[in-house]
Amino acid sequence: GQIFCEACVSTKLTLLGTNKPVRVCDECCKHVLAQCAVNGP
Repeated sequence: GQIFCEACVSTKLTLLGTNKPVRVCDECCKHVLAQCAVNGP
């Protein structure tokens, strides 16, 4: 993953190994949400 500023990316997700939502790029967000849809939360 990469680091994104709030002005560039507004999407936040709680990822495995994190306690709070972190900023993720649109492509990573799509990938994570697609995996959740296939595997369940």
